[in-house]
Amino acid sequence: MPTRPEPRHRRTARNRGIECLLLAWLASGELQPWRFRINAIAAVAAILVWLASYDNDYLLPEGYFKRVLVWVGARSYAICLIHIPVYFLLRELGFRLGTLAPLPAWLLAAPAIGLIVLLADLNCRHLEQPLRERGRRWAGGFERRWKDRWLPADTPALLPSPGPACEGP
Repeated sequence: MPTRPEPRHRRTARNRGIECLLLAWLASGELQPWRFRINAIAAVAAILVWLASYDNDYLLPEGYFKRVLVWVGARSYAICLIHIPVYFLLRELGFRLGTLAPLPAWLLAAPAIGLIVLLADLNCRHLEQPLRERGRRWAGGFERRWKDRWLPADTPALLPSPGPACEGP
């Protein structure tokens, strides 16, 4: 089994700043004429996902900022679904309760962020997590029934490879 690379040093804020600037440069419009811009962004994203998969603090050290980003990441789908209805609700409330002119976007930001955070957290705690747990139990029951039905009692959980006899020409 391959070993995980160990971090040789802690990254400094300067190094992270340079990395952020490089990523921003890749995403900027300055590289629009470059033919392989999207490929470069995809390659960088793949490398970042690969490094993050080790869960060894290669990208971000433990701390408050990482906890906030993990919290947002756990609720990102809910945030994606909830933000538009919240924005339309607040625009409508502003129209109905305020003047006839629609409220500016900057004035809607604070209540919108608060509502989005509240609703996303409620969605994650009371809808997503219980449904994930139910799915885990359902899948575990399916696996047990499948093993009981199709595998003899003395069969190991992992079947051995058929070996070279089944390989193609």
